[in-house]
Formats: sequence, C-alpha cells, structure tokens
Amino acid sequence: GEMQERLKKLVERQEKILEEQNEAVLVTPDVTAPALDVYDDNTIIQEEVNESSGQTKGGRYMDRVTLGTFHSICAKVLRWNGRALASLPSVQKAMSSSPNATSLDGTFGIIDQGEQLRVLKECLTEKGVDLKELGLKPLTILNALGQIKSADIMGQDEAEKSGRKIGRLTKKVATEIYPLYRHKLLSNNALDFDDLIFMARELLMFNEDIRERLQKR
Repeated sequence: GEMQERLKKLVERQEKILEEQNEAVLVTPDVTAPALDVYDDNTIIQEEVNESSGQTKGGRYMDRVTLGTFHSICAKVLRWNGRALASLPSVQKAMSSSPNATSLDGTFGIIDQGEQLRVLKECLTEKGVDLKELGLKPLTILNALGQIKSADIMGQDEAEKSGRKIGRLTKKVATEIYPLYRHKLLSNNALDFDDLIFMARELLMFNEDIRERLQKR
C-alpha cells in the first residue's frame, strides 16, 4: 500500500546516502576484506595483511575495521543477520496476534521521524484518540513510545535508568497505541531508529553464534 511505497523510497534514499558516504560495511564470515587503516576522519588507506602474523605493512595489528555511528553499525549488524530478526522475542511478541504478517528481514527500511509521526497519526485515528482534545502533542507520544519500547525489550529496570519520566496521561495514550504502532512497522518490514539499537542488543543477547562471530573481529 501507500506505506510500503514510502518505505521503498526511503530504502532507496538510504542506500544512496550510504554509497555517497562510502561507509565501511560488515562482511559475512566467508568474505575476506583488506584491513582499513584510519589516519584521519577523511582518509582511509587499505593495507595488505601479512597472513602469517596478521600484521599490516604499517606495523598495525588490524584484520578489519568497521566505521560508523552507533545507529549505522547496529543497522549493518541487523542487515547481515536479517534471517534471525523475525525470531527475536520482541518481534514474536509484537506479531503474536498475526504471525503470518511479519516480513521482517535484512531488507528492512529505516523510517525517519516524519514517517514515524505519520504512522503514529494513523494509529491514533484507528484508536479514535484525539491528542488536541487531550492537550498532548504527537512528538510527546512518540517519545513515550520509545520509552515503552525500551521497557518492552530491555526490561523495566534498565528503561527507568536511561529514560525520563513521562506523565500519566501521556503514558496511558502511548501504552494504548504502542502495540498497533509496533505491529504496523514490523508487518511492513520497517524499523525506527530506536529499533536499530534495541534490536541489535537483543540479537546479540539471544544469538550466541552471532555474538561470538562479532567478538572475533
């Protein structure tokens, strides 16, 4: 539908941005890559690795380096392990009412705040919630959704340590909207920026093989 078309355009835009930034990417175990020696923020020099010692020509011990922000690296981890995403506990929980609808995999789209607000407004309309009548702003609810997701995936104690307190009415509305919001994203193979961090953490916690493979990098 309309949301899927918007997500398709977002994915294409994100791929173009990644190409332009020339970000380093994670590689699968059966793919080899030269080491990357970072001399400054703008210069990346490839060096050959001495197979016998693992030492580069420049005397540095680096078999691979992955560059990026927390969000971009987490996105790479999730994409390279896309087949495992649908089986994550939080995804299974969110899609329990319609298990056949989930299509979450490594080709997921990452929605920006504008798209998040559009999805939120769809959820509010379906639930018959009028934020103006309640004196609440969409962005306030969106932030509250992030905290609820944190508690859902990371546990209540961890979420309380890292999140701000939210008002009772805001929490009530966000709690009502959260399952539908989450379902809409996952069923359309989409993640928001919070998902990138939380789900990468969840992936590593529940998949020992993936965790060990990344630790060897």
